[in-house]
Amino acid sequence: MVPDSDGGFVGSGNSNLCVYDVAFHPTAPGRILFAMADCGVKTSADGGRSLKSMPGASFGSNQWVFTAAFDPDDPERFWQVFGCWDWLVGGIAGTYFLESRDFGRTCVDVTVKDDGSVIPPPTMKDFKKGLVNTLLVDPRSPDDQRRFVAAHSLADRLSVTDGTSLGGAGLSANGSEGIKISEDGGKTWTASNSGLNPQNLNVVHMVADPRNFDVLYAAVFLRMKAGKPISGRLYRSSDSGRFWSRLDGLPLSNVSSVVILADGTLFVSGGYGTTSGKTWDDNGGVYRSKDGGATWQQLLAAPCVPCVAVNPADPNRIYCTVDAGGWPALRNYSVKGSGVWRSTDAGATWRRVNRGLTTPFRFTFLRFNPHVPGELWLGTFGSGWYRTVDTGN
Repeated sequence: MVPDSDGGFVGSGNSNLCVYDVAFHPTAPGRILFAMADCGVKTSADGGRSLKSMPGASFGSNQWVFTAAFDPDDPERFWQVFGCWDWLVGGIAGTYFLESRDFGRTCVDVTVKDDGSVIPPPTMKDFKKGLVNTLLVDPRSPDDQRRFVAAHSLADRLSVTDGTSLGGAGLSANGSEGIKISEDGGKTWTASNSGLNPQNLNVVHMVADPRNFDVLYAAVFLRMKAGKPISGRLYRSSDSGRFWSRLDGLPLSNVSSVVILADGTLFVSGGYGTTSGKTWDDNGGVYRSKDGGATWQQLLAAPCVPCVAVNPADPNRIYCTVDAGGWPALRNYSVKGSGVWRSTDAGATWRRVNRGLTTPFRFTFLRFNPHVPGELWLGTFGSGWYRTVDTGN
């Protein structure tokens, strides 16, 4: 799977896979973690050309993992919050916090018996369901007692389009658990939602300022209650996730994705629209802030923008995904049509770049590979993943 040199997308050949996220190995360019629906986490040592299941994490079917996180000091070590919804086999359903110290060859505290069956670790009692969209590792914490900050939600980024949730009750339910923190290497977790709206804890994305881990940003999805929306918006923490403040200057009420550059510039995306076209967010799209979220500039107007990515080598080159739902008639959005959109002039103009995509909608992540300049990865729910190269054209 080699991306085109002129910027077209090349697919993985796995047209039925639901890939929620990828995590790139800190030092080895070819090593990648794939977080998936049904398949849990799979590892690749060859840049995604082939995938391997984790032998110690195969206890059942319907293994849902939204994300995985590498140790900042030990690149072979990573963690995942593993949700097993095993309605097919039974007996092992639950939420587990899994650690590997050898890039997925084995899992800590998991026993693989001679007959191939697996004895999992104790279930996590502090999470009702293993739908952790972001897992951050505090690089300042001790190696043997890592500190984690997790963002939990019953919804994922696809809910921007269809208004549903993985919990089954749609965005009318508030079963999301918001922000949780572990100070003991993942053994126990406590809620850290001070400052968040208690009626809406759908935290679907979170990033840390690369200059200071005390500064975190959390994206909160819109929640519907009795047919009325409860705003999501963007929140900021200045104490590493213990307290949160809403950034009221952002016009976007439903935030799904956050990017923060090395200089602190923020980009967010979001919006909301139903497939029937009866509900939409006229402030949806892509926004940028150069002052820590005090003021914002809208770069793109579109009802449903699940993901945004910025080329770290050239912040004028911005990509976003526009999903298929929520295209109400007679709305004057600056883009018309779903798929991947690109700006090469800092958001002044945009062009749709869908060549090579099998289905240009239902997007889950958009991420630049830190090891390959200009290489952009795209995930979908049900159509595998894709790569392209941002060539500068």
